[in-house]
Amino acid sequence: MRDHIINLLEERPLTKLSAAELHVVEAHIAECSTCLQAYEAAKASLRLLQERRSVIVEPPSFFQTRVMAAIREQNLAAQPLGLSNLWQAVRPLVASMGAFVGLLLALTFLVDSSQRQTEPSELAFVNDDSPEWAVAVQDYPDDEMSYSQALTVLYDPAISRGDTDGK
Repeated sequence: MRDHIINLLEERPLTKLSAAELHVVEAHIAECSTCLQAYEAAKASLRLLQERRSVIVEPPSFFQTRVMAAIREQNLAAQPLGLSNLWQAVRPLVASMGAFVGLLLALTFLVDSSQRQTEPSELAFVNDDSPEWAVAVQDYPDDEMSYSQALTVLYDPAISRGDTDGK
């Protein structure tokens, strides 16, 4: 009969036992010490559970933040990186690169157009001893020089002194 009482206590909680079953249990525990220990343990468990159920537990202050972060992390891990997700991640980088390239193009054309307005003769007379002066002063057909003409202009001592007659 000992096993029957222990099995009965393990099958259902004390609150679910009928009055007849409780009477049988109480009669048996008066004679059996092992069943008495099992009955006392069941009563102690019942009291602990009832007290725990009555206590209201408030979540910690950052509980919602941590839970939402964990949910977002799981969603990101579950979603494959598609083209739309990739574009959303890269869009600011592409926009900043486009703006930078536009700025460089604008600066290139503004600086280039301001240099076109300056004539070569103005540049040639900045430093009269420079080989550029000799190149700007001498006229060559089709505005092009051969390699030998360029070397002559650069390394001829008479031209570098500013003597354009070649003497």
